[in-house]
Amino acid sequence: SPFGRGVCPVPRVKTARLPPWLQVAAEVVREICEQMGISEQEEIQEFALFASKNGGKVVRPVRRDEYIQDYLLEDSSVILDLRRLSWKTPLHFENEIYISIHYSQMQRDYLKGRLLLNYNSELEKQVGTMALFQHWARGLGSPPSSQELMDYAPKPVLQLINPQALQSQVNRLLETRKPLGQQEAKIQFVEHVIQLPLFGYNMYPMERCSEPRIPLPCVLGVNRDQLVVVASRSQVCCPERRGE
Repeated sequence: SPFGRGVCPVPRVKTARLPPWLQVAAEVVREICEQMGISEQEEIQEFALFASKNGGKVVRPVRRDEYIQDYLLEDSSVILDLRRLSWKTPLHFENEIYISIHYSQMQRDYLKGRLLLNYNSELEKQVGTMALFQHWARGLGSPPSSQELMDYAPKPVLQLINPQALQSQVNRLLETRKPLGQQEAKIQFVEHVIQLPLFGYNMYPMERCSEPRIPLPCVLGVNRDQLVVVASRSQVCCPERRGE
């Protein structure tokens, strides 16, 4: 990794200037964006670095003027992660690094249950379709096994879906769909994710709260306009709280 010990970036990129650990966060973000084919400052501003530790239980944004070196000196177990925070600029898929970074972020949020699904009679179809995209994104041509299907499903959804029904749904999809190449599968996954109810929110897991009406554990979703709370186990969205 070009970022040095204790730091794990999403992409493996070559840096043309100073080593990343001697740069401030804004410079690192800009260089990664250049590798993604992003040159417009407005779109670059939509990305940021986050530092996490203890398996992601402690997460904080890295200020744009902070040096990466400061995090390495503080704790070698800290992981730095590039994330897209806002989505004003339309997505474009002409760059493989761009595709991989967006796919990785969305897949991680999807599997952790940070993106609310449409909970209806077609839940298995939704999960099955997303499972196939993830399977093809790995370059696998054979049908996914039962265990792989479970691995491709969001954790909170596992208790709500019927494994046999999911497998049957995937088998039906395989009869009507041709396998996709890795890049196209990632693009299709991303394009399906942006249709989900909580796409565009920054999601944060919450295990403790002094407000008794908040179900715990839950996920807190924040965007420019509102704040929402989603119960982790039931995936039920609590009443919206605007401007609080």
